[in-house]
Amino acid sequence: MTRTLVRSTLLALALGAAALAAPPLLAPGPLPVGAWRLVGLDEGPTPWPHLAVTLEVGEDGRTVFGSLGCNTFRGEATGNADALDLGPLAQTLRACAGDEGTAEAIVARVLDAATRADLIAGRLVVRGAGRALIYAPMAAPEDAGVPGAPPLASFDRLDPSRFAAAVDASAANRAAWVRDPLQVALLFIDTPSSGRTTVVREDVGDGEDPDATVVRMWFDGLLDDAVLARWFEVALARGADGAWRVDAARQATWCARGDVTDALVAGVCP
Repeated sequence: MTRTLVRSTLLALALGAAALAAPPLLAPGPLPVGAWRLVGLDEGPTPWPHLAVTLEVGEDGRTVFGSLGCNTFRGEATGNADALDLGPLAQTLRACAGDEGTAEAIVARVLDAATRADLIAGRLVVRGAGRALIYAPMAAPEDAGVPGAPPLASFDRLDPSRFAAAVDASAANRAAWVRDPLQVALLFIDTPSSGRTTVVREDVGDGEDPDATVVRMWFDGLLDDAVLARWFEVALARGADGAWRVDAARQATWCARGDVTDALVAGVCP
């Protein structure tokens, strides 16, 4: 595996293609992809920590399924995060009693009536029927791949489709920047550098594939007292024309306050 580390104060990229770049959009779908477990209800912790109340979101950001604490469910999220609709949910019909029955009645009611979803410091908050379900990621944190960065607990996916047109047009005009994966990744992210910026480029497959690479960016020293640092990861592939294109990308934030301050997380910091 080949890893290249660059530490710098990237003040600007003097590239003619910069005018074609635009800040990347979050990946489509009203809900964040991944597996989530209920950890809170309204303003407090979950009353049923011994129950596996889960919400899983498919790769399209719309297919949802999971457990209500007793029965399982499946549905489709429509609208967007600010105007969400999950109902009606299809549920199994097992008879439930005790905590299982109580949890199911409350969670199903909130999900069926859901109107909004927010990502706050790595927690997914689904609101409906005047209540809030608070979910945390089920996956174990992973290595962020940047020296000094905390582990990655959750992340937002970025959509590279809008940026693809800029690369295609510049490649057709034989622009030099499309042949440098670092410049392509930095233009895609289109984020002003901080006082301290780290860029790590890592070849894929122990260097066996010269046409694939991953670029990770770390921005700290930001002028935002809620944010300690921002992290980006961009996976790129080189085409037959020699141009590097973004295959997939994700971002996360290191929050200075909130429930999670020891890991990189999705969403906004409180």
